[in-house]
Amino acid sequence: MLILDVFQMQGTLLDYSFSKGHLAYWAGPTALQNTLLLHDDADSVTFFFEGSDTTEAIHLKLEHPQLDPEDFEPIPLFIRSREGKGDPGAGEGAKAVAGEHQLNLPAGPLYSRITVEVANNVCFAMRCMALATTKYIFHVVRVGEALSLNLLGQVDVPAGTVAFQEHRRWLYQQRNADWYVPTLKEGGNITLEVVLRPVCFAPLHPSVGACRSHLVQYSDTCHCGEESVRGAWFGSECSKEQKVVLRNASLCVFVRECEFEEGSESWDELRATGSKASLAGKDVVNWLQDVNVSGKFARLILSDLPYDSSSEAKPAIAAGSKDGHSNVQVLTMKKTSEFQIRNVFVVSMPADILLTRELQLAVSTTQEETDAEEQALPLRVVPHAPPLKLINDTGLLLPHFAMDAKRSEYAACLLSDLKHMHAEAFDKRFRVQEQTVELARDCFDLPVMQKRFRALRSDPCQDCGEYQAWADNYDVAVTLSTQACLDEALNLGEATIFKRIAHTLPCGRVKTHQARCGLLQRAVRLDRWQLITELPTCWDRECTNCTETPLAVAASENKLDALTSLLDSRQVDVDVMDARNVNALWHAIQHCHIGAVKLLIQKGSNVNHLVSDGCSAYLGRLNMDCHSGCRLIKL
Repeated sequence: MLILDVFQMQGTLLDYSFSKGHLAYWAGPTALQNTLLLHDDADSVTFFFEGSDTTEAIHLKLEHPQLDPEDFEPIPLFIRSREGKGDPGAGEGAKAVAGEHQLNLPAGPLYSRITVEVANNVCFAMRCMALATTKYIFHVVRVGEALSLNLLGQVDVPAGTVAFQEHRRWLYQQRNADWYVPTLKEGGNITLEVVLRPVCFAPLHPSVGACRSHLVQYSDTCHCGEESVRGAWFGSECSKEQKVVLRNASLCVFVRECEFEEGSESWDELRATGSKASLAGKDVVNWLQDVNVSGKFARLILSDLPYDSSSEAKPAIAAGSKDGHSNVQVLTMKKTSEFQIRNVFVVSMPADILLTRELQLAVSTTQEETDAEEQALPLRVVPHAPPLKLINDTGLLLPHFAMDAKRSEYAACLLSDLKHMHAEAFDKRFRVQEQTVELARDCFDLPVMQKRFRALRSDPCQDCGEYQAWADNYDVAVTLSTQACLDEALNLGEATIFKRIAHTLPCGRVKTHQARCGLLQRAVRLDRWQLITELPTCWDRECTNCTETPLAVAASENKLDALTSLLDSRQVDVDVMDARNVNALWHAIQHCHIGAVKLLIQKGSNVNHLVSDGCSAYLGRLNMDCHSGCRLIKL
């Protein structure tokens, strides 16, 4: 009996707990192996312990693949002094046999192990003996979430009103902010759902390049395939992927699901019963479902209204905005079945409030409110088909094509026709409809051709509804016009392209039609006046008898650099007259630009012929007072 009592007095922990996560088994002296489920966002946890009266020492060791092996040395948590007093933290003289210790461990999906060694001494007849050390091992298994979004609404089709529903992976939404939808039912609502499906990062299986249902795999790279659209699902084959940096390497941890199955709710059910479902006095299903005592939340932010990112994790709905709706909408928890372990947050709002508006979706997935960290992504619900990509084998487009620009009009330059101009939809559910039309002739009396493209659903979908065109009846159009190309080159400041296009025009056509186009005048207004002096010689820099001359534009707007450059080029006469027989000097006077007046006079503008009997008639056409105008010239 004495031997048995001594054995029972070996080193033990009467109780232990952790500040975060949940233990798989009840804590106690005999629970030598336990599993701590800890969210993958957590980077610290506090260990609480209580030893027996005979506890001599308690040491703790933390092991993790991302930590240096030198950090694996045991840390003393408690050492009994010679006077018989206990001291948490290895100090001397404390009475308590209990204490706590904060552990800092890398956040992420990787497993870690905590080993706690407890040593006891027992004394008989003035003699003490050390008993066997007891080891408590805690397997820290990380738990995270695979996030996805659902967008729901109603659309009108010839057969009536039908439901619209699409789904996106979280990572897909991070890279593709715009969500393109058909024309929704007038006066209807848009419903946004955020789905958090639990992922347990244990065990980790080496990747075999195949789908493994919900098993977590790892490899040097993420084997998730390309992002694509499959039916109503958008994203790659991975519902979860996370890169991990080790000491000397890196790897990707991912869950690969090759099949997108809508409504597969059985995947998210846990039907453990009895003691196996017990989790530190709390049912594991309840723990995964519970958002009232955790840091889980989701909210939708209307980004064009003020928002304080430093606000608390679960704010009240902000004050109403100018359209009667708040700028922060907190998504509510959707009721699930008894065995559902996923969390679904939902918000429903009038479609006209959300369409084409800048939104931000913020979600916290942690199981601990103290660790609540937001993941945020942009979201715009766009009532159009996805933009098309323009493809041209020759020539160039102005402005240069960019998918993100969502521009509807481009000019096709340095091309003879539009035969090789095409468009394609990056969303394979859509096909491209082409139409070529002839428009009015441009200012050079050249024909203007336009090729129009529109995205239409190609898959058999009777209930998809109509997608509103980006322009009147097309999504993007390419115009073949020399005038349009020169205008765009001026707007963009593309000097080299402007000169290349200008050199393609026959001199005879330039001389005949230049005055109608006003390109040189626009060049001055846009501060591209350097282009004028570099044009082919058949271009009239003076633009004599034009409605306004380039020199007059510079004088009217007090562009002194342009005036100097044009006059110093010796290609423009200082007193060149426009169609109203008005020179640049008078434009400077009319707009009271003293600097331009002085510069023109310095450059030799002749004022004497304006101070004559014809002065009254001249100034009358300018709506100026004859005597004050002539007096200004005399000065």
